[in-house]
Amino acid sequence: MEDSNLSQNSLFSWIDTESPEQSYWITSYISKKNLSAALFGDSFHANPFNIINLLYNNQHDARYRELTKEMRNAWNQKKYRERNGKQVSFQLPNNVAKSLEKIAKRNNQSKTQVLCDIIKNTEKQRRHENKKHKEQIEKLQNEKYNVETRRNRAIDTLSKFLVEEIVNRCKHESTTGAPQEKELVLNRIEEIENSTLEMKTLRAAAPDLRSYLPYYK
Repeated sequence: MEDSNLSQNSLFSWIDTESPEQSYWITSYISKKNLSAALFGDSFHANPFNIINLLYNNQHDARYRELTKEMRNAWNQKKYRERNGKQVSFQLPNNVAKSLEKIAKRNNQSKTQVLCDIIKNTEKQRRHENKKHKEQIEKLQNEKYNVETRRNRAIDTLSKFLVEEIVNRCKHESTTGAPQEKELVLNRIEEIENSTLEMKTLRAAAPDLRSYLPYYK
């Protein structure tokens, strides 16, 4: 079958055998309709060229002719939607419909254009708000990180001063040498840690006070 034969036949003039998009669409259409076995037989290999040849050669058969018309109409509707957008139908309350008509007249636009503008502006506003919300979350996360970092530094500094103070005080209290001094220091640190358990909740990975000891680890 020559391409010229198709172009001269009104039933097949819509077919472009050199279009990969249309060839894929024709095959998919037949497959989705489950028509391969019914019209072309179980052994039929559904590729677009076989389909077109069989439709063309059997165009005098009402079944094939109607199928070709259905495919032509479906293809034309597909291309129309691609050029002009998808057609939708919905019902508006009377007061909303009147408002839409007033806006269209005031803006010298069609009602379709007004609705398109409203939808586009709403989507644009949504994206803007999402971006703003994301930036606010990132800002709060950064602020939280900075506060936690300063808090952890403060805990480290206070812990070191506390341990130094414990060691110096125990040195004064000790009268029998280093072993007793070490025992005094460790006991005092244990008492402080048991009474300040909240520090662990503020900083789960905080080291024990013993880790700050210079000689008693």
